[in-house]
Amino acid sequence: MKLSQQQTGDGGGREESASGTSERPRVTHSVDLQASPEEVWAALATDHGRTRWLESDPDRILIVEREQSPTHISWWWWSEGEPPSHVDIRVVSIATGTRVIVTETAPGSFPLASMTAFLRPALALV
Repeated sequence: MKLSQQQTGDGGGREESASGTSERPRVTHSVDLQASPEEVWAALATDHGRTRWLESDPDRILIVEREQSPTHISWWWWSEGEPPSHVDIRVVSIATGTRVIVTETAPGSFPLASMTAFLRPALALV
């Protein structure tokens, strides 16, 4: 399976509030995988798949906001005493397989490296 990663922006992107002021930083990463969107979705967005790549944190609260299988999932997450951040994941079919686009607003600690490390061998077995 071929994997490529890219980051758009420098982490300094800002989300505009209703008042037009910049409030929350936003960062976007993308990963290209040689696998079908359905395979990527199962490994990435299902409860079972997510527990395999998302580091266990007993203090983390994760609430799925929206899910449109197999193309989009978004959630809010936070740990005790930390501000929440919003994660938006798009799964897009491309000529060479699937592109996963992850955007986190008010970035905390999205485990992109852990997700990528899990997806590589998991999808090779499919």
